[in-house]
Amino acid sequence: MKTVLFLKKTAGFPVRKSLEVLGLPSRTYHRWGVTQGKGKRPEGVLPKGHWILPEEREAILSFKRKHPSLGAKRLSFMMLDRNVVAVSPSSVFRVLQEAGLSSKWTVPDGQKAHRSGFHQPTRAHEQWHSATSKGSSEIVRCNNMLHSEPSVPSGVA
Repeated sequence: MKTVLFLKKTAGFPVRKSLEVLGLPSRTYHRWGVTQGKGKRPEGVLPKGHWILPEEREAILSFKRKHPSLGAKRLSFMMLDRNVVAVSPSSVFRVLQEAGLSSKWTVPDGQKAHRSGFHQPTRAHEQWHSATSKGSSEIVRCNNMLHSEPSVPSGVA
């Protein structure tokens, strides 16, 4: 493009004659005018330099299978300390999520979960829960009153 304009200015050639001298089709010259000399951009997705490699993905998944109870953040720093893979916790989470291992309740194939769920009580009053922030002494007193013998106040006959 610059050469054609240089020939036009210095030699006084018209654009068509400059293109003939250079052996450049006029269609190409005008396309370059639209794209400003830049080539066509690729249509596919180009891999970026910061993307995780397949070997790194496999290393993350195998490390998770060895340590199924750990979360993505702790896994990330443990792998960094042990020179397995150097990736951010969010990248570890994304890889685990894609593989279906992101939840701490998700257990890899062939392994048994640490917890088997809530076991229902087998008889009445086997399990009691209370959630208060104030008046905990009142709850204890009420529970003691429920489970103790009724007492008659002194002086009452």
